[in-house]
Amino acid sequence: FLYVAFHELAHVFIANIFGKKPQKIKLKTCGMNATYTKLNIEYYKKIIIYIAGPLANFILASIFKNVKIVFEINIALALINLIPVFPFDGFNILKSILEYDEKDNNIILDIIQSIFKIILIFLAIYIGFKYRNYSLMMLIIYVIFININSVKY
Repeated sequence: FLYVAFHELAHVFIANIFGKKPQKIKLKTCGMNATYTKLNIEYYKKIIIYIAGPLANFILASIFKNVKIVFEINIALALINLIPVFPFDGFNILKSILEYDEKDNNIILDIIQSIFKIILIFLAIYIGFKYRNYSLMMLIIYVIFININSVKY
């Protein structure tokens, strides 16, 4: 949870710089997240806020590059959070980029998200069979569950 908390606090720190205070910070089984009423700020500021979390994990990984487990956990957290699938930061980054042209880009967002879900499912199956490691499959199940029970737009 320490690395997840550092990740989330990086989002909160940058949002505070832009004058946005979190409505609440929730500790969950699979991590932690800060919620805001509405991020009514320029799209590029949203992108900076969403990139702050993975960047914080990359920074931790570089600081602790000689401590293998800390390095690997932070690299994994950063990379997973850059996947453009809800609820990850990559989804919010992509959504903010698509807001730039001020069109309704939910169809494009859904197509990209679906492509990545399919890739992740096949990758999870491959890793499960080849290495007997089912961590990615559990992550996919979690993502699908979250997507079914959440409002994304």
